[in-house]
Amino acid sequence: MSISEKQSRYLRSALQALRRRDFDEVLHRIYRIVVDATEDGEELDEQWRHLWDKVRDYALDEMPDEIYRRVDKAIEDIKRVDEKLWQVRLSEEQPVTILLGAGASKPSPSNIPVVTEFLPELWRRA
Repeated sequence: MSISEKQSRYLRSALQALRRRDFDEVLHRIYRIVVDATEDGEELDEQWRHLWDKVRDYALDEMPDEIYRRVDKAIEDIKRVDEKLWQVRLSEEQPVTILLGAGASKPSPSNIPVVTEFLPELWRRA
């Protein structure tokens, strides 16, 4: 799923605020993206779920109930990247192995370059 530039900016800002432990700013960004995405018909990135989980208890004390419920519902409605993956349950009787390819770290937020992007830069610097 690709997200808008606005959502990407809000997400970066919220993640930076979380690192600073500025929970008010995180809540502000979460609320703004819920409102804006609702108006624009845009799906929310799954990373908002992670952010909400970090500040949910704080939000309960800081947000009016109606706003809290609206945000909580919007976050719960976020589609998981792969629903079937979330249904996998591990147990001793069901061993599971997950194989990832070299490009697994390419997508946002890591944006780690793949070899075809990285090697030319190494050769240039050598």
